[in-house]
Amino acid sequence: MVEIHDKSPSTDKETLLVNYIVTGSNGTDHDVDIPSKGRVFDDDDEIYNFYKEYAKKIGFPVHRRARKRNDDGDLRCVSFGCARGGKHRRKVVNPRGSMETGCGAYITCRRRQGDGKWVMSVVSLEHNHKCNPEDVKLYKCFEPVCSNAQKQRRIDLNGGASTVKKKAKTAVQNEGLGCAEMGAERNATGDGRRLRIGKGDVEALLKFFAKMNGENAGFYWQAEFDEENYLKNVFWADGMSRAAYKDFGDVVSFDTKYLVDKYDSPLVAFVGVNHHGQTILLGCGLVSSEDTEAFVWLFTEWLMCMSGKAPKAIITDQAKAIQNAIEIVFPQTRHRWCLWSVMKKLPDEFGKHDKCLDIASDMKAAVYDTQSSDEFEQLWHWMLVEYGLQDNQWLKYLFEERSRWVPCYLKETFWAGMSTTQRNEGSNMFFDGYINPSSSIKQFAEQYEVVLRKKVEKEKLADDTSSQKTIPLVTTYPMEKQIQKRYTNSKFKEFQVELLAMLYCSFTKIERTPTHTIYNIQEDVYNEDFRKNMTFHATYNAEECDVHCTCQKFSFDGIQCRHALSVLCHNSVRKLPDKYILRWWRKDVIRDHTKVKVGFSCWTNDDATKRYHDLCTKFAELAALAANDETLYRDIVNWLDCKKKELQQTVIKES
Repeated sequence: MVEIHDKSPSTDKETLLVNYIVTGSNGTDHDVDIPSKGRVFDDDDEIYNFYKEYAKKIGFPVHRRARKRNDDGDLRCVSFGCARGGKHRRKVVNPRGSMETGCGAYITCRRRQGDGKWVMSVVSLEHNHKCNPEDVKLYKCFEPVCSNAQKQRRIDLNGGASTVKKKAKTAVQNEGLGCAEMGAERNATGDGRRLRIGKGDVEALLKFFAKMNGENAGFYWQAEFDEENYLKNVFWADGMSRAAYKDFGDVVSFDTKYLVDKYDSPLVAFVGVNHHGQTILLGCGLVSSEDTEAFVWLFTEWLMCMSGKAPKAIITDQAKAIQNAIEIVFPQTRHRWCLWSVMKKLPDEFGKHDKCLDIASDMKAAVYDTQSSDEFEQLWHWMLVEYGLQDNQWLKYLFEERSRWVPCYLKETFWAGMSTTQRNEGSNMFFDGYINPSSSIKQFAEQYEVVLRKKVEKEKLADDTSSQKTIPLVTTYPMEKQIQKRYTNSKFKEFQVELLAMLYCSFTKIERTPTHTIYNIQEDVYNEDFRKNMTFHATYNAEECDVHCTCQKFSFDGIQCRHALSVLCHNSVRKLPDKYILRWWRKDVIRDHTKVKVGFSCWTNDDATKRYHDLCTKFAELAALAANDETLYRDIVNWLDCKKKELQQTVIKES
């Protein structure tokens, strides 16, 4: 900690450092009013506002640090500092993220006896963390105080669900169309192979594509027409979705939900999950019918848009046409049904059965509690015999397709945390609250950018939170601190859950072979309404530090399970091997999609994004000039390869 004693601090070390942060220079041409010892203020509010303005330009949060009064209760001394001062404490129960890094930047002002003025007496400008002026929008201390009218206006602009309904009603009224008249405007056909769209929808689509094409780098769209030149199917994806697919395209959820009720022409969306477990859009489409031909066209266009890289795993609803299309276009992709959509049909199938509750309970036990295919099939057949359901066609079909929906058949595949026990977060979740099944295409086009802006800002906020706020450790295991540094906050919390759950695990039997050790692990599983004991088997290879558990949690969602962690800790493994740390969940990876410029108004369009967009534009111009000349093409490629190696070496040295 350094105190500045010179009233003119333009030459001291700390001030030069501040100037460099602000201007990237030695202190010239900057407009930051830097705190200095001896500065005089009229009152403590003026001090706080001055320091907050300074912090805003440097890029750090502030808080009121201390206030001291004399025996008469008069305020005599105030102190303001960086809000990242102090140290967070270890908290086992409900740990929360903390920005505290022990930063020692602060100022202190004392009140003079004579005139009551405030004089700055202590100044410390050094921070032990990075300061970025672009991050100030994330700090609560800089949030403007809004009136109720301003808050309501902001809600309206953000496009909440109530706003969507109001807009939908207004749109119909403005066009002078009632529901019946709107239906008459549809481009109805007898064969159901054309998009049935309302008045103004085609024009709205074309304007939407033209706008996106002009404002979004890498925007892609294709349309299919029938023999009579009627629109059949449409697909599109923006540049950010295409870039995100490189990192998060291995696991995709596909759904058809929204426009079905109004046009029998469903809106479909390809959705993935990012490093925070948030949903991200990987493409959208409109199809004229839910048949194999339409989905084959859609999947083919999506594959072309994503440079021919098929997903490794895909989640869909239970539809034969989608299944057929996946087998044609993505023959190597693991296909899974949404388990939630299967299990929700239980009341419809057995609601009138006199043992409905017992059937549901036993079927859930077979689906959720079995760890192997043999165990599932044994319990399933017992259930059929017990309730006389051998001839039930629905159950027969489910059993034939068991490898598409029963968890024990799916856990060897990575699903990026999309749980088999919950509804897959497809398009119905991604656009939820912005459009609904009765929304028109025109209304969807209006809300599309609102949705994308919210999702992008949500990811940016989570990125900044993970880099600035630290979730406190709950144990003293070194591997917990290891994951705390590498994973995003949301995924680190999931790891902490597994680490703490080791408390409920115990070894009941240990067998040793020449190459492996096999552990039988009993876990007390607690739910809200019951407790049960379950046994898992973990195999450990000490030479390769390799552990495999029958629950297969790591294979399924990329977070090492409590049983495997128990084995590693039992064998004194202090750090988690790198093979168990997924790049997908890491917060220290720079991903291309975060640099893609977005056309909609969004505070994530920072300087780095603008530079990235400018470089892409110049590279495209260079490619156009060099593409027709083989010699020039090779010269440019060689130059780019050399420059790439230089930059990679620079990044490695800096890191």
